Amino acid sequence: MPADEIVDEQRDGCVCMGNSLVEVVFDLRAGTYRIADRRDPAACIRDVRYSIADKCARAHAARPGARRTWSIEPVTGPIGDGRRLTVTTTAPDTPDLVLAVELYEGRPFVVLGGGVDNRTGCPVRLCRVHPVAGAAFQGLDVSDRFAALDGNGGVAHTAVWREGHLKCWNNLLVRFGSPCRCLVLGGLTYHDFEKFAEITRRDDRIDVDLWSEDPVGRRVDPGERYVPDDRYYVDIVTRDPFEALELYARAVRSAQGIELSTYDFPTVCLWWAGQAGEPDNDTPGAVREMDHVRDSGFGKYCRVGIRLIPDCYEKDNFDGWWDDEHWRMHSSMFGSIGPCYKPPYETTEKWCRAIIDRGGVPITYMRTSARSEDYCLAHPAHVLFNDPHQRVRHPVGPRWWEGKHDAMLVGYDFTDPDFIRHMREVYNRLRAAGVAGIFFDYPKLTGWNADGGFEDPRATTAAAYRNIFALAREGLGQPCFCQERNYYLGSDVTLGLVASQRTIWDNTTFSPPIISRAGLRWYKNRLVIHYDTDGKQIVDEASRNGRDGVRAMLTMSYVASGRLLLACSFSQLTPEQVFDLSRVCPFHAAARSARPVDLFSGSPHPRVYDFRVDETWHQLTFYNTAVASGDWPDLSFDQMDFERRQAVRREVLALRPVAGTVEVDLGASAAEGGLGLDRTARHHVYDFWNDRFVGTFAGSDRLAQDLRPAEARMMSVHAVEDHPQFLSTNRHIMQGYVDMARLPVWDADRRELSAVSNVIGGETYKVVIAGNGYSAVSCSAEGAEGRIRPIDEAAGLLELSLDAEENRPVAWSVTFGPPWGR
Repeated sequence: MPADEIVDEQRDGCVCMGNSLVEVVFDLRAGTYRIADRRDPAACIRDVRYSIADKCARAHAARPGARRTWSIEPVTGPIGDGRRLTVTTTAPDTPDLVLAVELYEGRPFVVLGGGVDNRTGCPVRLCRVHPVAGAAFQGLDVSDRFAALDGNGGVAHTAVWREGHLKCWNNLLVRFGSPCRCLVLGGLTYHDFEKFAEITRRDDRIDVDLWSEDPVGRRVDPGERYVPDDRYYVDIVTRDPFEALELYARAVRSAQGIELSTYDFPTVCLWWAGQAGEPDNDTPGAVREMDHVRDSGFGKYCRVGIRLIPDCYEKDNFDGWWDDEHWRMHSSMFGSIGPCYKPPYETTEKWCRAIIDRGGVPITYMRTSARSEDYCLAHPAHVLFNDPHQRVRHPVGPRWWEGKHDAMLVGYDFTDPDFIRHMREVYNRLRAAGVAGIFFDYPKLTGWNADGGFEDPRATTAAAYRNIFALAREGLGQPCFCQERNYYLGSDVTLGLVASQRTIWDNTTFSPPIISRAGLRWYKNRLVIHYDTDGKQIVDEASRNGRDGVRAMLTMSYVASGRLLLACSFSQLTPEQVFDLSRVCPFHAAARSARPVDLFSGSPHPRVYDFRVDETWHQLTFYNTAVASGDWPDLSFDQMDFERRQAVRREVLALRPVAGTVEVDLGASAAEGGLGLDRTARHHVYDFWNDRFVGTFAGSDRLAQDLRPAEARMMSVHAVEDHPQFLSTNRHIMQGYVDMARLPVWDADRRELSAVSNVIGGETYKVVIAGNGYSAVSCSAEGAEGRIRPIDEAAGLLELSLDAEENRPVAWSVTFGPPWGR
């Protein structure tokens, strides 16, 4: 989108600011404002009110008799260049309300911020900042094709909602009408508060609310001006729902300064694998698992993470200490008999070094802010309220180990300077030992302190919670593979600090509802967070649904989530399963994921995912979710309802997958559930797993495929060129996107197609090429043996084979004769 000038003016008691796409008009008399699409006056949020609240009362910017002043200044930042309108509302006996509105050159969205200037003689505990409360699309038929997508994170349910009301964490999308209109509301930056969004559909409008909230709130002293760097995002201009959400996520990534560490590797969870029989969840078991990886031959494809789980639930345990002495002292739950750390790997450095030397990534575990009684008694000042006997008054949810010894006792204070120093020492030791990441368990149960008790009197619950992960990221350095197992609260408050977030409770049962929860968050996945759908039990899936089931599990984990966690040992995998696993590894590092293009089709579980490499190349996934009878279970129940979770597992296992047809309109826009291909062009389609040329289709065609039970089919879609072009490779399901160091280039003068591919030593690398009327004459490969042969003369397809003794990038080329008939 080209840059354009932002203009401002004052007229009729209003101050106005706008670019060519969107404008904001603040009514200085009424204390309200509106946000409007400058090209479509009906796309507008009217009578928007701003308010703040403390524990007991609320103050409104639209309060009668208030006085308002304003200023406009330029802003430059990670989003771009723009201007900021600041409106200050002054009224007796209340702090001044400060509203900041930012517009950026060429951008369709509005950025908002808010706070207070406390000119009263008393401190204020700011618990809620509410910058947006108004009516959108007034006068339009908002019920026409209405749908809303929530922006919940963590284990909170995510779905497309067609009812008239939705309240959720973080952000939401509304779309309706034909042509489509959209609205995106959301948090843009997270520091002191969580964000919430809410819409209510009326007969002729949609009431919208966007705010931040905290159970403790931020103390603002007399004379203090507090405008937190917690900002908000509104887009009422962008018409395509996929583009609207992806634009939002890119803005969050930029504004929050997010640098994600990429899980390009699979990770073996020793807690899960140990329950399946091998290896033990201790340090010798961790090293033994890396030996299994080496013996399987998988190391030539990708590195592997090993996650050790020191999870002791005794009264005295690891938590708080987090040092070798205590890891050598206590055993892990579901671990082998004896301590977690055993000779010859009785220190963090020894077991991590052994993993690293074998080509692995060592990851460990903490129960976030769970207690060890001996630590709390030895360091009472490190505990909330400086009292190790204080009980939690407002728990987030039950802790299943309660009733044993530590029911409802508070945890550690991550705002206490002395405890912060201690944690920095902990992380410095872990970093020096080689730890690359931490799985933070029960973070909301133990670390979300709604009662306060912080050493820092200005700390909010959210700020203290963020500091848990900020200390880990600071201490471990980059890359940092820290995960938040976010039960109960579906908040994005840790964005920028953690690399991944769990989307489901402890689970190894693969099913469409598990995939959908991550897939419906595609716009955030790999961009602001990596979503993790928990353990993948390849052996169990193979026994249940065969090789198609395993390939679907791997494919959909790659397509819809951001990392692959294995719940079984490499020692249990067959060579065939290791091979299939290698086809999805490594995961790509690009900051984007495939769109669930049938998002609004009415099915709760998308079956068509589109990864758009560029305008001429799409990676298209069809996912067969059909079952003989019944439906996939609903996962929107309380997350800690153990009986319901077991019932869901039984429901999933009782369902029998059957063959089904999946289809997509190639030329329809993404907003209409299509791929948006050029209708005037033709397109080659190649099926990866079945190693099959599907055919050549017009952009106006509808592509339909009959899939086997439980199958996921990955297809590469390329616009037909007027010269030879590559279609696929056999190395990776992304069919060249991941495994080619340089994509093929056509030299018309030399009639030569050339590229650089990353070839695995001892394994034949194949490239499928469409001749498009040309015949191959010869091929060459640097450092490898190359062969070219026809594989489908009717379709004009060729196969280039490359063989190298060791892993290496291979520059190759294929020379062609004159085109047929010329």
